[in-house]
Amino acid sequence: MASPHLRPEPETPSPAALAPVAYNSAGQADRAPGAPVNENWKPQEGKIVGGKFRLGQKLGESDHSIVFLTERVEEPKKAAIKLIPATNAENQILHWKRDTKLPHTNLLRIFESGQCELNGNQLLYVVMEFAEEDLSQVLPHRPLTSAEAKQMLLPTLDALGYLHDKGFVHGRIKPSNILAMADHVKLSSDAISAISEGVSGTPNAYDPPEARIGKVSPASDMWSLGMTLAEVLTLQKPTWDAAKRQEPVLPKELDESFRIIIRNCLKLDAENRWTVAQIKSVLEPEKAQAAKVVNTPKSNAWYYLIAAVIAVILVVVIGDHYGSNVVKDGPEQIKVGGQDKPSAAEPPSPPSSAKAKKTIQESGAPKAVPGAGNKTKLAAASAGSGVVQQVLPEVAASARRTITGKIRIRVKVSVGADGNVSNATLDSPSKSNYFNRLAQEAAEKWKFAPAAGEWMVHFGFTSKDTTATAEQLKH
Repeated sequence: MASPHLRPEPETPSPAALAPVAYNSAGQADRAPGAPVNENWKPQEGKIVGGKFRLGQKLGESDHSIVFLTERVEEPKKAAIKLIPATNAENQILHWKRDTKLPHTNLLRIFESGQCELNGNQLLYVVMEFAEEDLSQVLPHRPLTSAEAKQMLLPTLDALGYLHDKGFVHGRIKPSNILAMADHVKLSSDAISAISEGVSGTPNAYDPPEARIGKVSPASDMWSLGMTLAEVLTLQKPTWDAAKRQEPVLPKELDESFRIIIRNCLKLDAENRWTVAQIKSVLEPEKAQAAKVVNTPKSNAWYYLIAAVIAVILVVVIGDHYGSNVVKDGPEQIKVGGQDKPSAAEPPSPPSSAKAKKTIQESGAPKAVPGAGNKTKLAAASAGSGVVQQVLPEVAASARRTITGKIRIRVKVSVGADGNVSNATLDSPSKSNYFNRLAQEAAEKWKFAPAAGEWMVHFGFTSKDTTATAEQLKH
C-alpha cells in the first residue's frame, strides 16, 4: 500500500497523533471485562515491562488499552507494546500465544505476551510489529484510487484466506485495522477468533447483520471487507436498514468492477456472500484460469478432450443431416423467447468451425461476441428483442452430474442508460448456492438496448445443458 501513505510534514501533529489506531482497537479484552480496575492504571513512559521492555514514546490509548513504542533485543528491534488491565488474564494470554502460531506475511506479527505489575496494578502486555500508519489515517485526506484499492485488497485477501483455511476469522476488518509497514500491507492480529468462539466486543458500523447475535463465520469478514472497500473508494459506507432486512445501498461513485465485488460481499444471507477465492478470481482472472488448468488431473483432461471431439462430430453430423440453422457447440445452448440461439463457445476444429460460421451467416443471426479470456460463453440476441448479448454460466462437469431433473433460477436485472446491467438480484433462487451464484454472475454480464428498464432472466440447468430466456418487465 505504498501509494496511499501520508508522510508527516514539519507542521503536522506529533508522531503519536499519527500512530495507527489498530493497536487500540477493541480486542480480546472485551470478551470478559472482569472487575473494575484502578482508573489510574495506565503507566507512563520510561517504565520497564517484563524486565526487558522499556516504554518509549506513547503511541496512543483508549479506555481499555495504552500503546507505547519499545525495543526488542532481537530483530526487528523497533516494536509496539500494548498494555491492558489483567482481567480474564489466563484466557487472554492463551489467545495471544495462539495468535503467534498464525504466521503470515500479511498479518501483524505478535512477538510475545505476558503479565506484569506496574504501580500496584496487574497488567497484561503484548509486543507486536510496529507499523507506520493505518488506512484510517489516509481517508480524512482523500479516497484511494482503484489501483491503490487493488494493491490494498489483494494482500488483505491473502491474509483472510489463510485465516479462514485455518478455521479462524479476523472479526475486525475496517480501515483502522489495515496497516502499512513500508510498502507492505498487514492486518491487525491481536483480536483473531476461532470460528467456534464467536465474536464479542464493541459493535461497529462494519459488523455484519449476524454479529448482533454473536454469530461469526468467514462470511462475516467478507461483509466487513465490503463495507471497508466501499468506504476507502468513496469515503462513504453503504447505508442499510437492518430492521427492514434490505440489502445495503451502495454509493453511486463506485467503480463498476468494484461494485460487483462489494454488492456480493454485502448479501444479508451470509451463505450467499462471495468468498476470498471468488473475489480474487475477479481481480486476477488470469491466475484463476491458470490454477484451474494446472490442477486438472490427466484423467479429467482426457475426459474433456473426448467430450470436445464428440461435440464437434455432433455439430457436423447434425448440420449435414438436417441442414438446420441451429448451431450447438457442446452441451450448453441459449434459448431466447423460445427460440434456440447459438452460444459462442471457443471454436472447434477448423472444418466444423467453418461450417458453423457459414450456418450462422445463412440464418441472418448477429455474430456471437467472444468472451473475455474465453472463460464465459456468450451469444448474440436476435435484433429488435431488446437483448443485445446473453451470457451462459459455465458449469463444472462434476456439478452438472449432480443434477436430477431441472434447476430453475430467476434473476431480476436493472439496465442502465448504457445498456449494461446495473443491478442483478435473485428473484427466485434455488436451494443450491453454487447455481444461484453462477446465474447471478452470468446475468450481471448481459447487455441490453440502452435504458431497456428491468428484465427477468430465467436460467435452467439440467445434467445435459443450460438454457436462458429473458422477458422485459412492465410497470
